[in-house]
Amino acid sequence: GLVQLYQSMIVVRPKAKAFDASVFTQSINPVKLNTIKTGKRNLFIPIADWHFGITKLADVTDKLEQLVEIVSKGYDTIVIGQLGDLFHSSQIKKSVTMAGTQLDDVDMEAAIKHARAFFDVLITECIRHSRQTVIEHAEGNHDGNLQYMFLIYLEAKYPDAVVHYHNNYRQAFMLGNVAIMITH
Repeated sequence: GLVQLYQSMIVVRPKAKAFDASVFTQSINPVKLNTIKTGKRNLFIPIADWHFGITKLADVTDKLEQLVEIVSKGYDTIVIGQLGDLFHSSQIKKSVTMAGTQLDDVDMEAAIKHARAFFDVLITECIRHSRQTVIEHAEGNHDGNLQYMFLIYLEAKYPDAVVHYHNNYRQAFMLGNVAIMITH
């Protein structure tokens, strides 16, 4: 006779776990800073395409000194606009862009140390010389993964700064009465 057959297709995927930033940030000691001077005006500091890994701290020391001099005048709000490609690579062990394009090999561990040293000085001075310090972000094509984690580090280390981290390629916000739109 006739035998009826049945087929069921079941697709099983593991449940996605939400990223727990506390595992990454629990060993970071927050820095508490006191404001020493503010002002009535606002300041936007754009930082784009620095490519730490190719760029060394020594390459940007003069720019950092200029920024510290400007910031020391005192402001109401200072916004640091990190406009993408802070790091040359999106990974630490191999040099590739977010799309997987192979890059020249760079020392990403040194790149992270250089970026930390740069931002440690800049953010410290911004917090000390403003009523509010904000870090805005637009993801670049080279370092989105690593930059996202770096922003989480900055938020944990500098609780007095407002850090807006996300995976967006563009962002818009108000700085006083001025609309600012950023993208890589």
